[in-house]
Amino acid sequence: NALSSATIQTFVNSLKEKGLSKRHTENILSTLNNALNYGIEPLQFIKINPAQFVKLPRFEKAAKKRIVIEQDNFEKIISRFPEGNKWHLPLMIGYHTGMRISEVFALTWNDIDLNNGIINITKQTVRYKPDNAKTKWCLGDTKSTAGVRSFKIGPTLLELLKRENIRQKENRLLYGAYYVKYGLNEFKDKNKETLYEMIPGTGDINLVCVNHDGSMITTDSFKYCSRVIHHELKLEFDFHSLRHTHATILAESGVNPKALQNRMGHEKIETTFKTIKSNRSFRPSYDENYTDMCEKFNDLLYDRYAAEKTDGLNFMLLYVYHNGRPILQILEAPGEHYYNPNDRNEPKGQFLPYIQNIINSKNRKIWLYLTEPDWKDRED
Repeated sequence: NALSSATIQTFVNSLKEKGLSKRHTENILSTLNNALNYGIEPLQFIKINPAQFVKLPRFEKAAKKRIVIEQDNFEKIISRFPEGNKWHLPLMIGYHTGMRISEVFALTWNDIDLNNGIINITKQTVRYKPDNAKTKWCLGDTKSTAGVRSFKIGPTLLELLKRENIRQKENRLLYGAYYVKYGLNEFKDKNKETLYEMIPGTGDINLVCVNHDGSMITTDSFKYCSRVIHHELKLEFDFHSLRHTHATILAESGVNPKALQNRMGHEKIETTFKTIKSNRSFRPSYDENYTDMCEKFNDLLYDRYAAEKTDGLNFMLLYVYHNGRPILQILEAPGEHYYNPNDRNEPKGQFLPYIQNIINSKNRKIWLYLTEPDWKDRED
C-alpha cells in the first residue's frame, strides 16, 4: 500500500497516545520527513512527500512546579558563583528584581540609572531560528505591553551593578580592539514582527550581562549554571524560580498586589496571584459530586459572576497560595445548617466525619466565621 498523509497522521497521533513527549514526537516526524525528502531527491523513488501535510497533535502543557528558593540555599548558589563569575550578575539581578531571563540578558547599560537606582525594561532577547538557517540572537518587544516598566532597586544590587560597570570599562581597555561590540540589524520575522539581530563588531550596544571579552551571554548558555546547581549543589532550580522567589518575598512582606503586578510585568493580576485551588482529596474520590464542584470552582476563578455561580457549593476545602506557597486553608460550608437553633431535626454539633477531623486537628491555627450580610432576613 502507498504511504499516505492520513496513514502518517494516524501514526503520529498514536505516538502521543503512547505517552511520548512533544519533542520526541516532533523528532520522529522530522526524521521521517527528511527520509521521504531524500526519497524525492536524489533517489527519485517518490514524487511528493506525504509527511509534509502532517500536523503534530496538540500537547497540553503540564503544570510547572513553582520553586521558591530559601535564603540559605540562595547563599549557597552565590557562593558557588561568586562576584566576578559570569553567572553571578544574572543570578543577582533575577533574585533582586524578579525579571524574566529574557529581560535580564537584554539589559543594556542605557536601561539602568546608576545614580538613582532605577531599572527600565523595554525589550527582551529572542532566539530566532529561520527555516534551515543559523540561529539568530535578537532583541525584541517585551512579552506584553505590561512588560515595559521601571522600578527602583535596592543598595545590594545597585552597588554590584556599579562595580560591574567599572569592571567592563577596564576590560574594554584590556582587550582593546578584541573587545566584542554589537550592532543591530532590523528585520521582520515570519510572523511580520520586528526583531533586531545582534551582530558582533558592527556597533556599540552595551549589554550588561557579558563575558570578560564583551561577548554576549545567551539564555541557552545559562543552562550550564542550572545544571551545576542541580547536580553539584543538589537544589531544585531554574531561572524562573528566582522570579517566583522575588515575588513571594515581596508578597509576604505585605507589598500591595497591584504594585507587585506592575513590578513583575504581568498583564493580568491573576497571573501574579493565582492563589486559590480546591483540595480534591478533601472528600472521598468516589464522591463524583465533589469532584464536579472542584472542576466548576476552578473554572470560575476570577469570573466576575463567581459568587453567584458558586452558590450551590457545600463543604469544599480551599487552599490559598502566595506564588505557589500555601498560606491558608478555607472551609466553605453551609454553617447555618448546624448553627440554626430552630432546627430540631439535626442536633447541634453533629458534624460530618471529615469536618470533625478538621476541628480536632492539631494544626488548626485560626477559625474565621463569615456570614452573609442579610442572613438574618432570609427565610430560606
